[in-house]
Amino acid sequence: MSKYLRRFWISAAALALALFAFALAGCAGGGARGGEQASPNLESVHLSSYNEGTNETQYVVIELAFDKQIEADESLPKIRIANENVKNENVAMATNGAAQKITIRVDKIREGNITLKLGEGKNVQTIEALAPNGVALETIREEDGSVTAEVTHRFNIRGIAWVIFTDDGLPVPDSLLNGADERDGAIAVHGHEFLQDDEYDIAANIAQTLTSHFGDRYEFAADGKTVTARSLTNGGAKLGIGIYNAG
Repeated sequence: MSKYLRRFWISAAALALALFAFALAGCAGGGARGGEQASPNLESVHLSSYNEGTNETQYVVIELAFDKQIEADESLPKIRIANENVKNENVAMATNGAAQKITIRVDKIREGNITLKLGEGKNVQTIEALAPNGVALETIREEDGSVTAEVTHRFNIRGIAWVIFTDDGLPVPDSLLNGADERDGAIAVHGHEFLQDDEYDIAANIAQTLTSHFGDRYEFAADGKTVTARSLTNGGAKLGIGIYNAG
């Protein structure tokens, strides 16, 4: 399986879980000493985002669940978003039994990169993940030479939805792509008007964006909340439209 196909199917939550489990296993609360019990183990991670109706109230939430109660830690993790440090005043952390929640107030997330540094001294661990922007696509019809996907959720925060268009399971290459528009074969669909754009607007934006990159070989059309892609050169093509690392 190619690296692109593997990345296409992994969700943001699964990616974060793998990263956090690797970085934090045995680190939450320190290692066992003498007769002390082993440190809590991370069991699950959930990333989400939401807004409260204004540009100033956008949030990314990271929820951690451990296999036993953990001690509250007053120190906040060091966080960078799109290579910029997040001020402590924009981060809140709450611990409740075996659960911990980190809430980050954000403005806009360009590339979607989130980097967290947890712990102190020799126990510092660095975790990288993509911020969940909220946009979700669900395939509702697959036929030879075409595919139709429905936008099932809109942007929660101002950022980029990385839409991946595949033919035979691989991202379709495009010479127009550059570093600002491409991420691991996925195309940038911007959510500048995240407070106004609904699922219909997002579907139209996706169709327009894909047309601008692949319109010489494929046809794209938006109908309500759905986006349909058709191959102009191969009637038996197996096409796919999805979100790379959706939240």
